Amino acid sequence: MFSIAKIKELMKDVVNTEPTITIFGSDQSPRKSQKAFWMTFLNQETGVQFGAEKMAVENQLPVAYAEILKPKRGYYEVKYSILFEDASKTEYGDVTKAHTRMLEETIQRAPAHWLWSHRRWKHQRPEEMPLHN
Repeated sequence: MFSIAKIKELMKDVVNTEPTITIFGSDQSPRKSQKAFWMTFLNQETGVQFGAEKMAVENQLPVAYAEILKPKRGYYEVKYSILFEDASKTEYGDVTKAHTRMLEETIQRAPAHWLWSHRRWKHQRPEEMPLHN
């Protein structure tokens, strides 16, 4: 696992060098419920990691969604969709909401391809945290 300091160091290198792609995994069960971005995901109140949006906004980066498709057994394709050309021009939460909605659509199209065994809803939204939809 990367520390915040290490991620910031990597992002500094990304902004100051040749074009690169930085991939962030998004977790629907962040460790700290108070720091999560809470929204409805698959009809459940769900805490979502906010770090990818924060890094994209702070560094004026474009944001894409990568959907992994399985056209047939043993074959995979990746379809990229640009969500934002410059995340710094978005409102708070727009990147996270757009990504989470795309993920939800992907899961609904092919639910068998999602890892259902993980306990994504083990945390409850703290009363003081808003629910973004």
